[in-house]
Amino acid sequence: MFSENFLFALSRYTPMMDQQILNWTVAGITLYNENPYRCNRTTCSVSLDNLSSKSSGVYRCEISADAPSFTINYSDQRMTVVAFPRHDPIIQGIRTIYNIDDVLEANCTSDASFPPSTITWAINGELMTSDRVQLTQYEIQFDISDLKIHFRTMEIRFCLNNKNNGFAYVRGQLFLKCIANVEGIPYVKRQTSEFVYIRSDEMSNLRLINSSCSSE
Repeated sequence: MFSENFLFALSRYTPMMDQQILNWTVAGITLYNENPYRCNRTTCSVSLDNLSSKSSGVYRCEISADAPSFTINYSDQRMTVVAFPRHDPIIQGIRTIYNIDDVLEANCTSDASFPPSTITWAINGELMTSDRVQLTQYEIQFDISDLKIHFRTMEIRFCLNNKNNGFAYVRGQLFLKCIANVEGIPYVKRQTSEFVYIRSDEMSNLRLINSSCSSE
């Protein structure tokens, strides 16, 4: 078993030798102490522990035959160490009930992750962009086990009134969803949703707009 550019040997299994298994120390890569390897004449696996960013790289499994053929076969696979978010994003700042001409402001904060999460707001099933609402992103970074862990917050701000911008309410309410996707890993997705209600005698004309409310 070799790692990163095949410069470092990690472990070797030779069934015909007295010392069948031989391991080497490689910076950033630690073999799991309790059961680091499982090898026989047909298969061999290695377990790693205490992973960090230095553990990322290309790993190669190489099989070589004895004399007279000395045939060599191998397979390569890249491994990237990541930190997935363990919890759904948190939405803060939303009230349950709003009036026409109110400004709705809310923050959505993703859980810690590496790579960082991409945060997207959706309203009544439509993904929001900066030409529809005001969006502002904030980020905090810190190091854990040589990984740069990220917290991201996306603030959304828009006005509730009866001007038509092509986005209608649904039965006097808005369904807001915050979606956090880890960059480069599309299957890792966390999300949180909230309902808000709008009080108005003219709710059938309610629209979202990007401009300031008339009361401001």
